[in-house]
Amino acid sequence: MPKFFTSQIDADAGVITGPDVRHIARVLRHQPGDELLVCDGQGRDYRCRIAAIEEDRVLLAVLASAPCPAEPSVQLTVYQ
Repeated sequence: MPKFFTSQIDADAGVITGPDVRHIARVLRHQPGDELLVCDGQGRDYRCRIAAIEEDRVLLAVLASAPCPAEPSVQLTVYQ
């Protein structure tokens, strides 16, 4: 399942904007009803269903959310 990133997501709904809209609609040819994996950049993944595809945004309905398993459990700061 493709993974996309957006900060415009909460427990119920989300929005994808920018170049990913064209990629989702024209390259991957997703349609409303298809599912995507979306990351909020804060360590959470959301399994979403596409509600609508508009010219400049993809509207999402959140089906489930969970901590991202790929994110490290510790935060590391490197100093040189």
